[in-house]
Amino acid sequence: MQRTVSSVNMAKPASNARLSRTLFMRGMGITYLAAFISLWVQLSGLIGAEGISPASEVLDGFRAQISSSPDLSVWHFPTVFWLLGGDDAILHLVAGMGCLSAVLLVLGWSPRLSLIILWLTYVSFFTVTQPFLGFQWDILLLESSLLAIFYAPSGLGWTLPRSVEPPRWMVWALRFLLFKLIVSSGLVKLASGDSSW
Repeated sequence: MQRTVSSVNMAKPASNARLSRTLFMRGMGITYLAAFISLWVQLSGLIGAEGISPASEVLDGFRAQISSSPDLSVWHFPTVFWLLGGDDAILHLVAGMGCLSAVLLVLGWSPRLSLIILWLTYVSFFTVTQPFLGFQWDILLLESSLLAIFYAPSGLGWTLPRSVEPPRWMVWALRFLLFKLIVSSGLVKLASGDSSW
């Protein structure tokens, strides 16, 4: 009888860890979907050909910086738009790919692959849309999704609900990211010089 009770107790944390990971992955998918939809509806006005800061001009500026400085390369400006170009059709296609990958992540289809696509597409927009995507929540989304790539179960297909327990070191890495967020947010407020803090 004791052996049965202890085995049930030992199985519970693994089940909770899988449930937590499933909820975290679906939460990441919902967050990315909201981020991509809100960016997509503003895309033409922000970085389109007739926008405030056209992506093609931003890429030209990056090229000029790279050619004038031997210390810089395209790796300092990570974006898929180096390969695809920055015209409006490509921008909308990449935003649509981000939305589709977010929906697939919410549904639990190939979470690791979905997260890789989400991270690549969002960091691409982050690079060419700096005045508009350079906020703390954008950086947090990129950091947490980069960690989530390693936290997600591997494999193709519907792997999320029936996956094995996540690696323990990844759980601690995500906890450290949360700790860093709280501490850095507090330090920014204290360093602001505002007497109310």
